[in-house]
Amino acid sequence: MNQIGLDSILSPQQITCSTILRYVRARNHSQGTKIERLYRLLDGKAEAIEFVARKGDPYIGIALKDLRMHQDSLVVVILHQGKVIVPFGNDKIEAGDHVVIITKESGLGDLKEVIYR
Repeated sequence: MNQIGLDSILSPQQITCSTILRYVRARNHSQGTKIERLYRLLDGKAEAIEFVARKGDPYIGIALKDLRMHQDSLVVVILHQGKVIVPFGNDKIEAGDHVVIITKESGLGDLKEVIYR
């Protein structure tokens, strides 16, 4: 792929797999944070998952530096009221924010499994 100038390629199988995984995880964690999107990366070695933060979740309104993160996971983007934020330690997640994490862990279905107090 690199020889013809492509950095990545999508296949119908990858798209179908991601859609099925998102659905199954959302059903298994229907009381928790909603998974909006899930993408498998690096031949399944990592995942990018978009969650919507919910009111009352334990991490709401707390600076990221004061929270604990699941090992091998990173908050890469927070979408707050239409504004894209590349988060640093003082940034906070608020209810309704879209949060994108990258993780090596597969099977995560709730943002509370990634970020906790």
